Amino acid sequence: MRVILLKDGDPFANLAAERLLFEEGSAEESLLLYVNKPCVVIGRSQNPFAEADLRALRQYGMPLVRRYTGGGTVYHDPGNLNYTFIQNRHGYDKFENSGRILKALADLGIAAEVTERNDLVIGKRKFSGSAYRLTKEKALHHGTLLVSSDLSLLHSALKPSFRRIEGKGVLSVRSPVICLNDIIPGLTVELVIDALVRHFNHGVWEEVPPDGELYIRSRTQAENFSAWEWVFGRTPHFSFELFIEDRNMRVDVVNGRITKSSPPGIGELFGKKVDQLWNHEGLSVD
Repeated sequence: MRVILLKDGDPFANLAAERLLFEEGSAEESLLLYVNKPCVVIGRSQNPFAEADLRALRQYGMPLVRRYTGGGTVYHDPGNLNYTFIQNRHGYDKFENSGRILKALADLGIAAEVTERNDLVIGKRKFSGSAYRLTKEKALHHGTLLVSSDLSLLHSALKPSFRRIEGKGVLSVRSPVICLNDIIPGLTVELVIDALVRHFNHGVWEEVPPDGELYIRSRTQAENFSAWEWVFGRTPHFSFELFIEDRNMRVDVVNGRITKSSPPGIGELFGKKVDQLWNHEGLSVD
């Protein structure tokens, strides 16, 4: 199996490079490995305001990223390793892929299991989730491995932004989590990468530097992935509660913009981007 290490820490750049390899690359079975800077990544059909605390993300300087695949919300940082299988659709089996990951981890002394949802767990605590994209000819299966992530920051970031959110959108299934270095003290992302490379390709890999051709060719897609129209503009219709001048209001949001309130009273905010709501004086969403 071809093993490729993507060396740019930009989550938008890595997501774009991954998609380009999937859509335009050969059908040769490949495993991509990469590490992102701290960020929160939501699924294609999710509501970011129901999944993440946008105020916390701004405080910590973490971007919000929307995948082009489904699934739930995950936290990335330098202690999390991302993996992606790109395969021929014929013979593709997501549970087999997860089993192969577990065999590589077993070489490090980690005993884990695959759940019915294809999460990877130790006991009842999750350290890996997956998402997928299938075409007639190819299959993509990507996931996370919490090796040494900052779980306190994870818990701070993965909270709803607003009170009592109602609306469309796929909700994440919340699970207790664990890092692999809680099982093997001193375990690092680099050691896990070494184990995976040995297991999948006898220690042979290719590296794509940040200025590599793959990143250059996928730069436009990376810009599209980081655009407000993709990250927030694709948010499903929803409503939530806020307080203004001691009054409780219900606010409707369509395509990431405020459309109305009940009772009326925030007309000056109609059409505004809801992720900028905290910039408005006199409003409270706590």
